[in-house]
Amino acid sequence: LPLTFHDALPFYSYAASCYVMLVVIGPGWKGAKYSNQDREGMLRLQNPDDWVRKEITLALEHKRVVIPVLINSAKMPTRKWLELSNLEQLFDQQAVKLRSTDYYQDLHKIISALQNKSSTLSTLSNELRRNKVTDRVNASIEALRTN
Repeated sequence: LPLTFHDALPFYSYAASCYVMLVVIGPGWKGAKYSNQDREGMLRLQNPDDWVRKEITLALEHKRVVIPVLINSAKMPTRKWLELSNLEQLFDQQAVKLRSTDYYQDLHKIISALQNKSSTLSTLSNELRRNKVTDRVNASIEALRTN
């Protein structure tokens, strides 16, 4: 999924048609709130109209492989908290850590696990070698750090 703003319709088709979804969870993921006047202070993931919540829900509903990726020492949210956001199925997924101290080793483990899941994902490893995936992941993590 490109890191751009886009219409909701194509966005939802990406979430429903993907083979694997990596849900990147940082320390502030659970507490992320809206800052606009309409919803100021409201937790984003507890809003049924939140795009991130909808994206995760669609992937889970379509029985996609959903992998929570914990970054910056984030902890997996509890089942009870996830139930408040109707994301309790996420709790049943095996979370992986992506640590800044062992970034490439952890990323390699994630890719190896995905390759074991499906041989069609072998191109992902080739892209990593050419740094395309690494650049995208680094951009995503940098965006999370600044928020």
